[in-house]
Amino acid sequence: MILDLFTSRKQWKNFLEQYSDNNIKSAIADESIWPFFISAFKGISGTPLIIVTSTRERAVQLQKEIRCISPETKISIFGGIGSSIFYRNRKVDQESLAEKLNSIKNLIEYSKNKRKEKTSNPPLFIITSSSLINKIPESRIDELDLLMIEKGREYIRDELIEWLTIKGYERVHQVYDRGEFSIRGDILTIFDITRDYPVRIDFFMDEVEKIKQYDPVEHKDLKEISAVSIFPNINLWQFESDSGSSGEPGSLSFFDIIKKFIPLPGIIFCDPLEVYLKLKSDIDMMHRIFERDSSDLVIQDRKKLSSYIVSHDFLEKEEFNPRLDLLSIRESMVSDDRFYFNNISRQKKSLGNAAVFIDNMKSDIKADKKILIFLRSKERKKKIKDLFLENSISFEPVKGNGIMEKVLKTGIVYFSDKELYRGFNSKRISVYGELDIYQQMESGIRERVTGGEGDSQFFKPGDHIVHKNHGIGIYIDTISRQISGIKREYFLIEYGKGDKLYIPTWQADRISKYIGSKNPAITSLDSKQWDNLKKKVRRSVQKLAVDLARLYAERESRTGYSFPKDSSWQSEIEQLFPFTETPDQVKAIEHVKKAMERPRPMDVLVVGDVGFGKTEVAIRAAFKALEEGKQVLMLVPTTILADQHYNTFSARYKDYPVRV
Repeated sequence: MILDLFTSRKQWKNFLEQYSDNNIKSAIADESIWPFFISAFKGISGTPLIIVTSTRERAVQLQKEIRCISPETKISIFGGIGSSIFYRNRKVDQESLAEKLNSIKNLIEYSKNKRKEKTSNPPLFIITSSSLINKIPESRIDELDLLMIEKGREYIRDELIEWLTIKGYERVHQVYDRGEFSIRGDILTIFDITRDYPVRIDFFMDEVEKIKQYDPVEHKDLKEISAVSIFPNINLWQFESDSGSSGEPGSLSFFDIIKKFIPLPGIIFCDPLEVYLKLKSDIDMMHRIFERDSSDLVIQDRKKLSSYIVSHDFLEKEEFNPRLDLLSIRESMVSDDRFYFNNISRQKKSLGNAAVFIDNMKSDIKADKKILIFLRSKERKKKIKDLFLENSISFEPVKGNGIMEKVLKTGIVYFSDKELYRGFNSKRISVYGELDIYQQMESGIRERVTGGEGDSQFFKPGDHIVHKNHGIGIYIDTISRQISGIKREYFLIEYGKGDKLYIPTWQADRISKYIGSKNPAITSLDSKQWDNLKKKVRRSVQKLAVDLARLYAERESRTGYSFPKDSSWQSEIEQLFPFTETPDQVKAIEHVKKAMERPRPMDVLVVGDVGFGKTEVAIRAAFKALEEGKQVLMLVPTTILADQHYNTFSARYKDYPVRV
């Protein structure tokens, strides 16, 4: 295991000795070491571990890196829900909501399995400071239950359908979105609100014969699983309209929810000062929103509103065991209750520079260190091996599935196919991840895209709204209705002939604001016009796809001009760039240059926001063409921009035989 390389270090063992004596409250380490530290600390805690960060970006990065180091660990991110839940006409991002509900689902599952002694691998929860703000009425948590469906067990399908309907799932002809289910013969398909893919459950009579994950886009089965748990399709943070009541007694923070299911969780605060300041700032911002937008909020009573967010001294009152603060290396103040990881440091960076990388390798070899490189990319590994051959550096692959440090020899660079973002450097071993060598991962872990923290879309009465199944209507308001004894919130949309559609707020992902012409046609719900329009669009898209395929096939069959590989001048002009390229810049530059080097007509579009570095891509591509004696024409929309580019290009090309 990758983690063994870290836990076998003497400094980690020294930390364990001092920590077991209850002397350590904080650990100081470079931020690139944090994923190793967290993975190792989880191994000794024996309990679910909560990691608190100040931002979502850091939470996502930690999740990616810990998955590489400890792939068997179940990791959930719980981000902030934001202020959108307090507005009457605003919908909460469904991807973000699903992510949060998944964290609570994992809590419940772990608690149940723990009671049944079915689990030995505690989960890891990475939460952001903003996620701690919102509170949930305790009654909603008490009422939560999971539907567990297991292969080989018998179920009464009518009871399953009834459970799904009561818990907010919609029966449809074909499942595409979260919160939907369908029945076709002996197959029950459910898209759980917390999952990335729906599941298909095959019955033989009343017995579950197979459970498979299903891709609704590609229309194919992904993998077979032995059991699946279904979470109620509800928004735990949805509030009813203010009716003068005093509100529900007893609201829980996410910490309270965790403790409800796990009595003694461990916790690590990553840069606690940042977390504290961000939390207090977000609380202040929430109170300002309550004051500024009071007329647009679901609840008008300020006191009641405040009961749904935590107090400023919330963190000071919380107690956890174990608790540890993880500080970055810039925290240099020394004290007896702090442990300083000064012998395990961040790895030397090459940033894609071959000369620097070779110098780093030679430096490690000279220091008699064991050297390990973790790379999944076959292409990158081949390039590095060719580089080693040119520089007489010995290398070989790691043998077997495990990584035994004692069998590694000094003077040899070992390659592993496992993925690792960043490694570390110590006295006896030097571990390299992909980002220690390159500026970006070639094939990073793909995260599902969410709307961020508290992302929402605001509707105003009278706005035109598009429902994916029913077409364009007019948004009236958000209203409450009581069905089967349960009070819920609905978006009310009006269609032609006075038809009204009530859309549950938890299905908000099915509607969006209309952005077309000013006066769109509003049809009735029984009209076929919307279906006909969708069919017409599909035919147009299909025709466009065929035309594009024909165009690109013709382009590929023709011969274009092939520019040579980068010259020494090209390298010089790139090194003159006074800033560090962003990962997207590097990707765009490499893509454009490869397209120029192909013997086919070039067709590349570089898209980026203002100030994101598109000009530098053009400077390097233009210079590559100029070196071959070509002329370059740059078209810009305004005279001011033309003048700016003239000055920029002139400054970069001033030492070369180029006339701008």
